[in-house]
Amino acid sequence: MKRTLLALLTILVLGSCTPDRIVVTHSDGTSKVAIEGTPKYLLLPIEDRAPSSRVEVYAEDSLLQRLYIRLARTCVDYYVPFEVGLHPHMSHLAIRLDSMAMCWDSLQTADYFAPAHDPLRPVWHHTPPYGWMNDPNGMFYLDGEWHLYYQYNPYGNRHGNIHWGHSVSTDLVEWSHYPPVLAPDSLGSCASGSCVVDVHNSAGFGKNAVVAFYTAWGPPQVQCIAYSTDGGYTFTKYEGNPVLTSPSRNFRDPKVFYHDESQRWIMVLAVGHHMEYYSSADLKEWKYESSFGEGYGGHGGVWECPDMLQMAVDGNHDQMKWVLICNINPGGPAGGSATQYFTGDFDGHEFVCDTPPNVTRWMDHGVDNYASVSWNNAPNGRPVIVGWMSNWNYCGSVPTTAFRSANTLPRDLYLYSHDGLAYLGSRPSPEMDMALGSATTYSDCTIEGVGDTLRIESAEQGYRLNLTLQPSAEGVCGVTLLDAEGDKLIFTYDPRTCVLTCDRNAYTHPEFSANWNAIAKMYYGLWGENMPIGKGAPEEQIGVPSTTDGRLALSLWVDRSSVECFEQSGRWVMTTTIFPASILDRVVIFADQPCNVGGVEVRNIAKAQ
Repeated sequence: MKRTLLALLTILVLGSCTPDRIVVTHSDGTSKVAIEGTPKYLLLPIEDRAPSSRVEVYAEDSLLQRLYIRLARTCVDYYVPFEVGLHPHMSHLAIRLDSMAMCWDSLQTADYFAPAHDPLRPVWHHTPPYGWMNDPNGMFYLDGEWHLYYQYNPYGNRHGNIHWGHSVSTDLVEWSHYPPVLAPDSLGSCASGSCVVDVHNSAGFGKNAVVAFYTAWGPPQVQCIAYSTDGGYTFTKYEGNPVLTSPSRNFRDPKVFYHDESQRWIMVLAVGHHMEYYSSADLKEWKYESSFGEGYGGHGGVWECPDMLQMAVDGNHDQMKWVLICNINPGGPAGGSATQYFTGDFDGHEFVCDTPPNVTRWMDHGVDNYASVSWNNAPNGRPVIVGWMSNWNYCGSVPTTAFRSANTLPRDLYLYSHDGLAYLGSRPSPEMDMALGSATTYSDCTIEGVGDTLRIESAEQGYRLNLTLQPSAEGVCGVTLLDAEGDKLIFTYDPRTCVLTCDRNAYTHPEFSANWNAIAKMYYGLWGENMPIGKGAPEEQIGVPSTTDGRLALSLWVDRSSVECFEQSGRWVMTTTIFPASILDRVVIFADQPCNVGGVEVRNIAKAQ
């Protein structure tokens, strides 16, 4: 009864049905679905627990596209739109499915589609309009617009049928959604990759053409290109695809950038447990240069989604370093997927790391930041990144329906130095301040025990909480965020071990994954310096430098289903998702010995997508 009612409510937001006629015929185990009329959408009923059905798009006898969709068999959980207008030559769909299934009586046509409301959808983080999303792909900036592509299944809220979804923003805060730009073909689905703005017309597609590089996931995994001459809104796949192949089983996620010193294009590819570098003059023909990764960093899982950026250390452009961003799955510090990084030098041929092989550095110390990659062609060379805010340990079972997954806040990266080494920091991009309202501040105080509950008024759209904690040398302190039902997220700092933890075990939502209750740890101090031997970080995790006076300055960005906790100068960040009954609008500060609390400021989100 509950599911039937949900299906009815979902239908009501689809838009008025058109008078178009849907004709279904069954023969030899295959059902043929034809539409008499010109609707914009054919609405497909989805049942999450159903097995995938093969859906083939035909123009007469020619196969245009093959999809796998969990079409309803016993009940309708929600609907997804099949945009008929994107297939102008379509004659019919061929579907292999039990002819008595509920699907046939539930097909609809409509002139517009609005996804069902989901109370857990973030307000001011980028999410897909509906369906599944994972890695951000191919981001670039051009003519005042930030383009964000992403791994996208428009036909359900689980991974599959991977397209490149497309969203555009002029301010990194509000996003407009557009049709997918890349769809699966005979070479496979369109897996992760990157875009460049070809300012040199190296490829011959035109000056400032946008060239996309993506992995066609067959098998085998091969590298392909597509190009856009309208600023990234539509792409044409290159007739010479694939442009790069390999016998390697894992061979994916091309990151392409222009290397000024060698005046060549460079491609970094994830190949199992290492990265490979290739060079090209025309973006079509690629030459192998070198590899990096054997014995370096974490190897608990395969390496994926590389990025390469050159940045000044401490803002000094006479001291430049390259940063290799390397995503790993599994093998993250809190389990599952995570993002590590390496600093060093790159001459157009080879990357030379400047940390010992056994050192692992994490770009985000939380549970839910993966596939972090940067925008190409950003203004003034800004290193602006965004990540997928989830974890492969449980991403397919989180308790959302109309959509799955969100992106992190856009972040600006920077390099800072400590004892001769460069470290990677990240801050929320300054555009995020545009989303903030006026500030409410609170008086400094000293607490021991549990402080009063601070209620964040009008927090429905989210808020940013800044505060500084200065515990005694032997005193544990922290912050608890909770909602009216008791769901909570707890940040605890122990100065004796220099460890900050993020714990969501007190979350009371019915468990949806055995891997959910992870505790993330951040080692706030360098091994061998601030940290006593035998305590804190394992030797291979270098942590981040702590402040000299023991202060913990936090900036927590809270949305409906996520919290991003930054050290206020940006030296580290911990990202976590949480799916409470309502937004975590209550704050409790605690300490087991006297702890000074200062700089408490709350700014609600005033502008949202």
